[in-house]
Amino acid sequence: MLPTTISRLLQAYPFTLLQGNPQQPVTGISIDTRTLQPGDVFVAFTGTRVDGHERIEEAFSKQAAAVIISRPEAQYALQNFAHFPVLLAQDTLQAVQAIARQERDSFDGPVFGITGSNGKTTSKEMLLASLSTVTQPLGTKGNFNNELGMPLTILQRSPKDGAMVLEMGMRGRGQIAELCQIARPTCGLITNIGHSHIELLGSQEAIADAKTELFAALPADGFAIVNMDDPFLKKRIHRTKAQIVDVSLHDQTCSVYANDIQLGDEETSFTFVMNGHRHSVRLLASGLHNVQNALLVLAAASACGYEIEGLIQGMATYRPTQGRLYPRKGAYGRTILDDSYNASPLSARASLDVLKITGDVKKKWAILGDMYELGNYTEEGHRTVGEYAAHLGIPVICIGQFAKIMADAIAQAGGKCEYFPSIEEALPHLPSLLPVDSVVLVKASRGMQFEKIVEHLVNG
Repeated sequence: MLPTTISRLLQAYPFTLLQGNPQQPVTGISIDTRTLQPGDVFVAFTGTRVDGHERIEEAFSKQAAAVIISRPEAQYALQNFAHFPVLLAQDTLQAVQAIARQERDSFDGPVFGITGSNGKTTSKEMLLASLSTVTQPLGTKGNFNNELGMPLTILQRSPKDGAMVLEMGMRGRGQIAELCQIARPTCGLITNIGHSHIELLGSQEAIADAKTELFAALPADGFAIVNMDDPFLKKRIHRTKAQIVDVSLHDQTCSVYANDIQLGDEETSFTFVMNGHRHSVRLLASGLHNVQNALLVLAAASACGYEIEGLIQGMATYRPTQGRLYPRKGAYGRTILDDSYNASPLSARASLDVLKITGDVKKKWAILGDMYELGNYTEEGHRTVGEYAAHLGIPVICIGQFAKIMADAIAQAGGKCEYFPSIEEALPHLPSLLPVDSVVLVKASRGMQFEKIVEHLVNG
């Protein structure tokens, strides 16, 4: 955050200043004494395993500028720090959100909000890469995309930052709207509407309603980047008062579309067409879904006034991140497509498409596991992925409880499949099942811990 004072924080939220000088300088916000820097305000969150109030003395010993507490009695444990500022908040989360909102209100650059069922993290990383040659962007790190992580991202702002790129996650209705009240995005990008969180929301229609809270929050002079290939998003264009930038892979009636798409093992090229102007793009990532992500990203940054050739130059520096279709060298000449971070029916089909165009047609396998949070769509979701793998002619090793549905669907469709109930039962059989010099896709929901399989295949 930009340098400020306790006095200004008191304007952001109705704190009670229990002790200390309101003119005390502040240079940051921290919720972890392990990473706290001198000048930070330490926020004492009370969690299920750790109570930050027990770390207050440690924070002051590390030269914290102040502490924010929610338990008034904690003040009396600070006899050796009587002159240090202590602020009392009714709710520490709301306090951090309010300070982040204040920080955002002092920023006049573009703020990009990104959400979607699949591809939001990839799109965020693509946008950060694209912007890196034309400005200094501040972006979400890791999975800091919720009601605490996103405000903490905003509070990492430095004076040199020219744009904010904020990933927005959600698990229910109203959560994107809540994040938008803090971030006030000027450009909104929604990748797609899939089945993630359908267990909680009940239908893709409900998921679309929740995700498009981002479009509804945009100002009239902002930009809504709409994936017109997604029927759920196309149907909800009316929710925004912002200027619409319509994007499609192939529909040339849209403002933005792709032409001359060339898909390779690890590299993709295409022509980015925006308002009739054509630009060649080289992307060090594979798959048609990544072309779509790149289209949305370039459309968003271009709409906000950044020069397209500079954005394309930055896009060329993008690299897939580990766990997200990340190619790794495995033992015995195998190439491992590590897509173990998460899975849904939509992303699983996209990953199978990438595997289909990668390497020797006779030497490719997929290791697929359970996809969680599908609710009533669990059976159909696993069945459709199995049928799709069989249609592509890709042999599959299915692992997990729900993956049995996938395995049965593959067998019924005439495909090749091996099934194991657990990772532990599968690991001893992998060396004999997977050919030398093969390409192996590894994908499942995060809870399946398929990174164990990736490491096993990498280390032999």
